[in-house]
Amino acid sequence: TRRSSDLTSLPDNLRVGGGLYLTNTPITSLPDNLKVGRSLYLGNTKITSLPDNLKVGGFLDLTNTKITSLPDNLNVGGDLYLRNTKITSLPDNLRVEGGLNLENTNITSLPDNLNVGGFLDLRNTKITSLPDNLRVGGKIYKNF
Repeated sequence: TRRSSDLTSLPDNLRVGGGLYLTNTPITSLPDNLKVGRSLYLGNTKITSLPDNLKVGGFLDLTNTKITSLPDNLNVGGDLYLRNTKITSLPDNLRVEGGLNLENTNITSLPDNLNVGGFLDLRNTKITSLPDNLRVGGKIYKNF
């Protein structure tokens, strides 16, 4: 799929070995059991939620979307960008093997046992404390 296409839907049980670029498309939802081997780009779309059993092997970009929640047990193989979204909380057992960007979100707390392999960007959030058993492999960015 190319960027800025007119694509509005995808079939159930779709498997993409490489990356899936849906940035700036009119797509509003993703199919059940979607598996993307590399990166999934959804920036500047009307996506508001992600399906259960979503698997993303690389980068997951949700920048500038109206996403309000993430499915339980989401595992992202690369960075997860939630910058400038409507999300207010993160699910339990979220695993992000790369960095996690929460800049300019309304998130007020992080779940226990959050595991982030790379950076954690908390700039311009209302997070004032860090949870028990937080694991961050890189730097933590926070303005005070």
